[in-house]
Amino acid sequence: MTDTETHKNVVIIGASFAGHALANRLASALPARYRVILVEQNEFAVHLPALVRAVVVPGSENDKLTGRLSQDTVFPKASRHRLVRAKVVSLRARSILLDTEFEGSAEVPFERCVVATGATQAPPLRPAPGSTLEEYRVLLRKVQSDMAAAESILIVGGGAVGVEVAGELSHQYPGKKVTLVHSRSRLLLTSDSVPGKPGEEGFSYAPVPEWVGESLESQLRQRGVDVALDERVVFPSKSAVDEPDGWDGRTGVLGGTHSIPLTSGRRIDADYMFASPGNRPNSALVGALDPEATSAAGHVLVDGEFRVLSDEAALARVYALGDVASQAGRKTAGLAVYESYFASMAIVAHIKAYEEGREEAAKAYTPPDLRSIVVPLGDGTGEAIGAGVIDLRWFGLWAAPRWIIRWFAKDYFVRNFYTLFKGSEGCK
Repeated sequence: MTDTETHKNVVIIGASFAGHALANRLASALPARYRVILVEQNEFAVHLPALVRAVVVPGSENDKLTGRLSQDTVFPKASRHRLVRAKVVSLRARSILLDTEFEGSAEVPFERCVVATGATQAPPLRPAPGSTLEEYRVLLRKVQSDMAAAESILIVGGGAVGVEVAGELSHQYPGKKVTLVHSRSRLLLTSDSVPGKPGEEGFSYAPVPEWVGESLESQLRQRGVDVALDERVVFPSKSAVDEPDGWDGRTGVLGGTHSIPLTSGRRIDADYMFASPGNRPNSALVGALDPEATSAAGHVLVDGEFRVLSDEAALARVYALGDVASQAGRKTAGLAVYESYFASMAIVAHIKAYEEGREEAAKAYTPPDLRSIVVPLGDGTGEAIGAGVIDLRWFGLWAAPRWIIRWFAKDYFVRNFYTLFKGSEGCK
């Protein structure tokens, strides 16, 4: 008998933090007749929080930033669970279609399917789909080299990523001209810009206290970073692109110094632009079956037990978590791992209820309403090291102590990344 005939499949699409952590939990919790099929199109995973340093500091692309994904790095030896390197072409009723064969067929049946496809950002903040590890490392080294050579860098977007990249640049290259442009009156997502309740955004989370952004702005200015608030970059029209000396709207290396216009009429001279506009959920697999199952912002709508909210029969046994899903909370690696604990309990409870002929129900997940955030500015050495807030619940919000900022700034917890990998082989 084949594994397909002896085991029922729980398919997880995506092997970043949410999918990988969920696979680990389900691998030890599923009934013996079930197995995990973890599907990922890339040959490696990335510790995403540390990318803000990896795009700036030479050598950081090799320091536990990435982990190779294979059967032998993800699952223990002789495990019944499987890592499948493939792209999911489509989601069907009780099966997925791959771009390559697995166990003799491109169609893989499932009893349950979990969409953990994360979100999209342009490289280098996330690897291009299907890229190899060496290709991605080469890209990171090129970005590092280009930033080192640039005389004036313009960063677009004052969320956590844009602020942290500005911090890394001002720490690594003191004296280099760096300008940070943000469309809001304060850095980060504060009460005037954060989705406060589920709606068209599809999810909600607590805003960052204003004083955190104000502290980061002050520290960046101390370092010589030009912070331009309530501003947007004006991208060129067709006529401007046709001008011989005009900026053509590209990001990255600009091919010489260009005068970049802002909405206020101010112009910034720059020869390199780093864009950090946020990300968009990878929800196309679900949206293709039922557009009503995704929000206007692209998140997969789920209930308190991580099940996709849809009347489409093909989505009846499909779940979603992490950056792609509408569960409330700031979309971070830590929250994705946290969600995986509750999602695994719900999925196992549903499976056991189904096997016993009972109604499928589990304890509903309540997202943590925490405002904690730490935003380092460099590696934690010196005086202007960043800012943050620690939510102590009943005791209120407290400024993050400097030792906590330094603890995080040391390596963005990349030292813990390999603990996700449970295989018998190293994942470097």
